[in-house]
Amino acid sequence: MATGVKCGIIYWLFGGAIRNLGSPEHVTKWFQPLQEQKYTGMFAMTERGHGSNVRGIQTEATFDLSAQEFVIDTPCENAEKMYIGNAMYGNYAAVFAQLIIDGRSQGPHCFIVPVRDENGSLYPGVTAIDMMYKEGLHGVDNGILIFDKVRIPRENLLDKFGSVAPDGQYHSPIRNKSARFNAMLAALTPSRLAVAFQAMGAMKLGLTIAIHYSHRYAGALLDEGCLPGKGAGQQSLAAGSGGGAEGLQHLGEHPLPAGLRECTGGVGYMMENRISGLKCDTDVFATFEGDNVVMLQVVGRELLAQYTKQYEEKRLFGLLQNWAESVGDKLRTSFLAFNMDTVDDLAFLLKAVKFRERVLQRGLVARIYYK
Repeated sequence: MATGVKCGIIYWLFGGAIRNLGSPEHVTKWFQPLQEQKYTGMFAMTERGHGSNVRGIQTEATFDLSAQEFVIDTPCENAEKMYIGNAMYGNYAAVFAQLIIDGRSQGPHCFIVPVRDENGSLYPGVTAIDMMYKEGLHGVDNGILIFDKVRIPRENLLDKFGSVAPDGQYHSPIRNKSARFNAMLAALTPSRLAVAFQAMGAMKLGLTIAIHYSHRYAGALLDEGCLPGKGAGQQSLAAGSGGGAEGLQHLGEHPLPAGLRECTGGVGYMMENRISGLKCDTDVFATFEGDNVVMLQVVGRELLAQYTKQYEEKRLFGLLQNWAESVGDKLRTSFLAFNMDTVDDLAFLLKAVKFRERVLQRGLVARIYYK
């Protein structure tokens, strides 16, 4: 898994920043050589004092008009780039910093900053500190990056959403700062999908191991002979039901690998069975690429915005559409359902997820309305 994460950092995060935030010239200059493995990169967004609060990052990129350069600087300890993957070996970094022109910040922008030469030596003004051992993902070299007035050419600004002309004038197709910032983060969505794919891969592997274990040993555990005395069958059934409910509770409340570890008992605790390793490697998935709590809040806000938008545009049509969807959902889950699907059909799974989304969306709106 560490190899997949490190490749994701280089190609999905660093490469994705160039591809989605840069111009065609940037793609030609930086992304194509990256694909040819001529160098490696890193993605430097998180700071010691700013994780999910990207808008408040403190690393500065001040434009020097006379030199036609940006000066990348870490002004304080909280501005140090932290938990940066590939920090100890990468040649370039996609650094998010406040773009400052004439003392005025234009908000966070992404810059390509050289970190090491082709021999692996750090450039002057760049400090990289190894963060050493972690709970998991030991194949990923996480580190701290500090910049001391590092100068880069004006062209190293990834300028799809904002550029600086030679005369120092700032130009952007999106005038509103908040809208521009949201557009930049939205362009990085494919990178977050890569994280989700890796989490799904770990989930499938862990489930496969746990299910094989249960097929082999569940019968012996639920054998009526294990519980002596009258009513042993009923006792074993009750014990099995209770254990299943407890297992489902763990799976619902904790990350899946932790639940699988508990469901497989002491055997799951052994590193040779890989579940403990999966747990260690995936614990970080709750926070990296955005804290999950914050991500869920973003999703909830988006669902509310979609719900209210239909009433703002066409109020009567929105009411009728919502009523029709509500009635349709109730019929689909009743004994009056007119068709059936199989659970291994991807189309059915997509419909099930959409159904769940609609139900949660309506429930959230109702709770807010009656609060």
